[in-house]
Amino acid sequence: MLLRLSLALLCAALVGCKSHAPRAAASLSPVPPPVQVLGADISALSVMEKAGAVFSDSRGSADALTLLRRQGANCFRLRLFVAPDGEGMVTNDLEYTLALARRVKASGAALMLDIHYSDTWADPSKQFKPAAWASLPTAALVARVRDYTHSVLARFCAEGLRPDSVQVGNEITNGMLWPDGRAEFGTATETSGWETLGAFLRAGVEGVETGCAGGPMPKLILHVESTGNIPRS
Repeated sequence: MLLRLSLALLCAALVGCKSHAPRAAASLSPVPPPVQVLGADISALSVMEKAGAVFSDSRGSADALTLLRRQGANCFRLRLFVAPDGEGMVTNDLEYTLALARRVKASGAALMLDIHYSDTWADPSKQFKPAAWASLPTAALVARVRDYTHSVLARFCAEGLRPDSVQVGNEITNGMLWPDGRAEFGTATETSGWETLGAFLRAGVEGVETGCAGGPMPKLILHVESTGNIPRS
């Protein structure tokens, strides 16, 4: 399924002055054009191919990325689990994801890396800690988020697979790494979960920055599931 996002960036400056004369047009910065993204999450592609899936269009069978690129796709997202069990679609460990990332880069599309910070699906109803992190106290968990993110990005960059953007957590509307970083939407009076969530996010951002040092920095994404619902987001 293709997901189309249209992000329009508009900057305007209002400057007070004594004179009411209009400013010269030449002094105004041009408004940047909208950024058009047409993409897909292809995290399950290798699993489907292994199961015998075949992809085709009116020209016949072809690689799935080739077909999507023909239709204008310019960005592909890949999820990453810490230590998935390999059952069903829960297969996206580092090696699996690196292999798909090579195909994304070879296709010429942008690469979006979605770090779940879990061994399985993370969403607003569940944000399970990785089993290997389960007994860590909060401070050590913050450090582990930083170190893990650094190691992941360093590996991607060392292999020439620098992501164009990175999601620090998946669908984190209600926080991440529960119970430490649980921050339920609508419970603003309880602050400890929000403060811990902030610490996790800062640690993840620092891991991206240090892991990608020496080259272009990926765009950072904070991902909530309620796109278009401004009060909830």
